[in-house]
Amino acid sequence: MGAISNAESVPQPADLPPQVINPGDPVVASRSDVPRADLSPDDVAHILTAEISDLAAAIAEYESHGLSERAAGLRQEMHVLERYR
Repeated sequence: MGAISNAESVPQPADLPPQVINPGDPVVASRSDVPRADLSPDDVAHILTAEISDLAAAIAEYESHGLSERAAGLRQEMHVLERYR
């Protein structure tokens, strides 16, 4: 979910002030009040594929060091992501 959220983030213009005068004031927009990017199903599939690839690499690394319990946990995460790809 974090990778998808990061992909939806929109770069903010550099000329925005670093902090608003009244954070939390509903009338004064904060720096984080920007529209999010819309991701296509293909975009999400690419993100999931990259995350699955990263998990597979981490699983192999853990297993090579004899950390099978940690690898098993990551394998479960990978299987969950594969259902949504």
